[in-house]
Amino acid sequence: MKMFTESQIIKAIKENESGRNVEDISRELGINPGYFYNWRKRFSGMVVSQLKRLK
Repeated sequence: MKMFTESQIIKAIKENESGRNVEDISRELGINPGYFYNWRKRFSGMVVSQLKRLK
C-alpha cells in the first residue's frame, strides 16, 4: 500500500466532510474505501499538527 502524508489524509477527510463521495476520494487516491473509513474513524477532527504528533 502507498504511504500517505498527514496532510493528504486530513485533506481527504475534510473533502468527505464537505460532501464529496467516499468512492470518488478512494478512487483518486488508489485505495480501497475501507482504508478511508478507517482513516476517518481514527483521524476525524484532527489537524495536521495533531496527526504528526500521533505518528
